[in-house]
Amino acid sequence: MKKTISTFYSLTKWLILLLLIVISLIAFILESPATVLNLLKNPLQEQNITYGKMQGGLLSGFTLQDVNYNNQVQAKEVALKVDFEALKNREL
Repeated sequence: MKKTISTFYSLTKWLILLLLIVISLIAFILESPATVLNLLKNPLQEQNITYGKMQGGLLSGFTLQDVNYNNQVQAKEVALKVDFEALKNREL
């Protein structure tokens, strides 16, 4: 009986540790600017939008610097934040 309880606690401990590692990895991926940059790279290029530097992450919002659209509209800095509630309602 003691061995079964000990095994259960040991297994539970490792599952909790694995869960914490997975959650940390997901949070890092979502907040890493490189992830957002790779997701936005092709759609922005298709629309002739270029930018110099990107900072921030998907959850906290991000900032694009030196934004240029078709050499017609230029901005030194554009700040964007994803509103998930609005996206559920298909709003931008």
